[in-house]
Amino acid sequence: MTKRFEEVARGTVSELAGHFEGGVKGEVAVVLGPGVAGLDEAGALAAVAELLEAGVPRRRAADVVARLTGVPRNRLYQASL
Repeated sequence: MTKRFEEVARGTVSELAGHFEGGVKGEVAVVLGPGVAGLDEAGALAAVAELLEAGVPRRRAADVVARLTGVPRNRLYQASL
């Protein structure tokens, strides 16, 4: 706890997007917990959509969800356009 503006927030991507709507100071680390791995393609696309709503760049959202679910990154990226 040496960071001046350090904060821990938990919730769904949508909840956290609302919480940080006014912006953040400093860096942001996102930790995804259980429930993401093992999603089918529809669930993976929904996860990408939530990350996009939270302001994560499309390429990064597709990459993270692809690594966690095994759904091809390019398919997630193209479907999110």
